[in-house]
Amino acid sequence: MAVFNPDGAATHLKTQWPKMLTGRDGNTSAFLEGELLTMGGHDGSNYLASCEIYTASTPGQGRYPVWTETGAMMSTRAFHGAASIRRSAYVFGGQGSITGPPGPYGSAVGRV
Repeated sequence: MAVFNPDGAATHLKTQWPKMLTGRDGNTSAFLEGELLTMGGHDGSNYLASCEIYTASTPGQGRYPVWTETGAMMSTRAFHGAASIRRSAYVFGGQGSITGPPGPYGSAVGRV
């Protein structure tokens, strides 16, 4: 994971952050009330429907940065987009496969 500081400072790669529970590429993420939700992607062999939430540490409150598995999307999806409204993430586009070869999802929208 890398952090981008929009004030123009360099991007920093912090190696001590915990790794996601499932390695993935082609995933997308959305910010939900102080937590980062990452959804779907591809693990090198399969398209994924699984989702994980990253909770940052809270100094002085005993919380440490951690990835936690959460609910899954209704279908596998990678290389898709997402947007968040309040405590919901909306996923659209991308590609994936339940059975058979991967194909485009077009304008399909799902709520996580």
